[in-house]
Amino acid sequence: MRSVLRVTSIVFTLIVVGLGIASCGDNEPAERKAFTAFLQTYILDRPGVHIPKPTEADIKSFGAYAAHYKVITDFTADPEMMAMGQQLSQAIQAGAPRTLPDVMARQQDLKTVREGLAKMRGPLDQKFAAAKAARDALKQPPDLKAVFDAAFDRDVGDPARAFGEALPVVDDGLDAVLKMAAYIDANHSKVKISGATVEVNDPKIRAELNRLFETVAAKGRVLQEYQRKLQAALTGS
Repeated sequence: MRSVLRVTSIVFTLIVVGLGIASCGDNEPAERKAFTAFLQTYILDRPGVHIPKPTEADIKSFGAYAAHYKVITDFTADPEMMAMGQQLSQAIQAGAPRTLPDVMARQQDLKTVREGLAKMRGPLDQKFAAAKAARDALKQPPDLKAVFDAAFDRDVGDPARAFGEALPVVDDGLDAVLKMAAYIDANHSKVKISGATVEVNDPKIRAELNRLFETVAAKGRVLQEYQRKLQAALTGS
């Protein structure tokens, strides 16, 4: 009898656990609907990159899908990624100098900024690849996956690609500025800088400086145009 009771108890426990799982599973359609609506309304229906913070009620309504949202927020809130964004913004400003005396006085700073940019590509690619791997590992029904993948592409893919595309553009601009500064240094005895005025008596040096100035100006225009495109991609405006 004792053996029968023990077996019956085990069977009863399994039935209860099974009912509990079924009960939780019954909430999945509602949780999926809530999470899908959140992604659609607060990310995809708005232009640019938006990382909405769900309320406690939202999180509860998402059920197990709340953990899926972390794949997006873990990338965007990564301290290293945030630091990269600030560093890139500073580099863009440095690549479009306002005055020649400022460039000549800050050459080492510009070199340091450029060296920092060169070190960004590896970590950026690694973090983007890790985020995509985490996304691909999620188990999602097809309807949710389509919306989630689109939200991921907006909030993770767009910034990652924009940053990646910006790196060579900014580097190109900084390279032009530093080449100009190096040429002026190499011919400092024949070049006189007074504010925005540059005096050169040697025709050969004057012609080369004009070419370098034009290159810097052209790179600066490209950089400013790219900055507008980057702003539009990230903010939608």
